[in-house]
Amino acid sequence: MEWTLDSAPFPQWRFTWLSAGDLKLDRECQLVFPDVPQIPGIYRFEIESDTAVTEYIGNAIRLRRRFQLYRSRGRKPGKSNGTTTQLARHLLAALGEGHKVTLALIGHEALDHRGVRRELDFADSQYRVAVEAALIRHRRAAGFWVLNKR
Repeated sequence: MEWTLDSAPFPQWRFTWLSAGDLKLDRECQLVFPDVPQIPGIYRFEIESDTAVTEYIGNAIRLRRRFQLYRSRGRKPGKSNGTTTQLARHLLAALGEGHKVTLALIGHEALDHRGVRRELDFADSQYRVAVEAALIRHRRAAGFWVLNKR
């Protein structure tokens, strides 16, 4: 799915979300993620319930490692209130209730406001965080329910 982001620092850039697949629960009711490369990137979970679709947008220097963290944090009982643990529990609850949870990644190229193809430098943490923040603002402004705190 391609869409335009009208938000600084990326005015009218066109990004593409690439579907990575659905999250599942294994026999022990633990999170199972689609296979993703061990690269830097930006990801989005879409949680579809009977009444709404909610999203969470995140970034990671190593995508596969980030999803392994969600899996391990979802397993640990306790009172941790960290974002990773809270989101892991949210994903587990949604899947346990039969909701569909999908994972998408931002492609590593975008079209700028002149239609020129630009490489996205997700290895640069400041750049990755700036794109993530712009995506969150854009999705909220478009009326989507985004779980991110900021």
